Amino acid sequence: MVDAMVLQAQEFVHASHGSRSGMTVREDGKTGWNTTYPLTRALQWELGISPVSEYFGP
Repeated sequence: MVDAMVLQAQEFVHASHGSRSGMTVREDGKTGWNTTYPLTRALQWELGISPVSEYFGP
């Protein structure tokens, strides 16, 4: 089943950050870590955090 809001988030990450390493996401509308990790990395990139990773914190 496709979640329209998850699909929208996936499309956003793909369109705005898809060319960056580690920020690609399959646009399938399914929730899960394969969506969460690229969103986390994209946010870190936007905030200027380097290096980007799958988590915040130490």
